[in-house]
Amino acid sequence: MSDVYCKDCDSSAGFESFESANRENKLMRELVKLGPQLKRLCVEMIPIVALVGDSRFCRLGILPTIVLSPGKSSQMSLHETWWVRHGDHKLVVRA
Repeated sequence: MSDVYCKDCDSSAGFESFESANRENKLMRELVKLGPQLKRLCVEMIPIVALVGDSRFCRLGILPTIVLSPGKSSQMSLHETWWVRHGDHKLVVRA
C-alpha cells in the first residue's frame, strides 16, 4: 500500500492503514512535494484540535481534521503531529 515515508527518521505517515491509499500514488507524490507547506498548516491545526478537544465537540466525536479524500467511503486525513515532526524532512512515497 502507498504511504509517505520519512527517510530521515525511518517513520511513515500512516496512510497504509487506509484501504484507498493503495490507489493513491499520485496523491502521495503530491503530499511529498508539499511536505513543508503541510507542516506549516499542521502547526496551526494542533492548537485548534486541542481547543476543540476540550469542548462538547470531543464528546460527540467531532474534531477538526484535514481530510484528503472527502466523500469517499474510506476518508484519509492527515496526522497533524506526524507532519509537524517530519514535513520538512526527506520524504518519499513508499509502496
